[in-house]
Amino acid sequence: MTDSGIGIDAATRGRLFEPFTQADSSTTRRFGGTGLGLSIVRRLAQLMGGDVAVESAPGGGSRFMVTLRLVEADPVSVSSETGAHHVATVSTRQPGAARLLVADDHPVNLEVILRQLELLGLSADIARDGAAALALWRKARHTVVLLDLHMPVLDGFGLAASIRREEAQHHLPRSLLIAVTADALKGEDARCFAAGIDGFLPKPISLDALAGALGHGASDEALFDPAPLRSLFGADTGRLGALMRKFADGATEDVASMHAAPDAHGLATAAHRLQGAARVAGARLLAEQAARAEAAANIGDLTAARRAVEGMDRLLAETLRAMRSVG
Repeated sequence: MTDSGIGIDAATRGRLFEPFTQADSSTTRRFGGTGLGLSIVRRLAQLMGGDVAVESAPGGGSRFMVTLRLVEADPVSVSSETGAHHVATVSTRQPGAARLLVADDHPVNLEVILRQLELLGLSADIARDGAAALALWRKARHTVVLLDLHMPVLDGFGLAASIRREEAQHHLPRSLLIAVTADALKGEDARCFAAGIDGFLPKPISLDALAGALGHGASDEALFDPAPLRSLFGADTGRLGALMRKFADGATEDVASMHAAPDAHGLATAAHRLQGAARVAGARLLAEQAARAEAAANIGDLTAARRAVEGMDRLLAETLRAMRSVG
């Protein structure tokens, strides 16, 4: 692709494919955008065995070259929902895999996620707005929903609220709702948890992060990463062991306090304490679960907060087991 625009200098070309980078900051002010487009395009090309390169000079326009290594694709079935809503299903290498739904109005984002899911051997239905996604979910009761927060017709927050409401009304199994959004890097994580969304993945999404969120390839490292403690105290095994034991005692007390909390304020206080300690200790999944409980409690949604606490004992036990295996 070649354009006749203002061109790009050598220094900017070197960081052009980094997330949240634009050659001219006035572009964002005039036209919007986050600077994610080229980063996502390169990631997609690399997933397909290729890459993206650029030739440019100030005042001389730019030329972008995409190289891909392609094989014949499996057939893709396409069906149409009401109006202009279209749904496609990608092939799967695991017939018994969880039912997945991806809701995003941007075609490049959809292509990236679908390609990544295919690499993980998973299948997915897709919808290009929240209303179409809700209609699909009502039919298939997807086990996992990956959703963009800012979609037309019905946004991700409204989609999550609708799913949670219908689950409660009809006593349905709880779907795993994961927000895939650039806004997660701007403080939207608390709002996601408060809306009933179980987790979030920042764009551009990495294959490892997606696999971990879906439980594919997750290991003890996801439960406990000793690197944060080692960065603070070095490789002193005696000191690290003592800190881990202290964390275990404190975390057990915090979880008990969350269960016994009589109100949202008390639950939020215990959850905040646990979240901080878990992040310092490298217990990432436990910290994220505590963040969900705290976010819901801080807006007064005690029901959602207690729901986030329900699985905390099991998660804590798994985290402590992972710590003992490392220590």
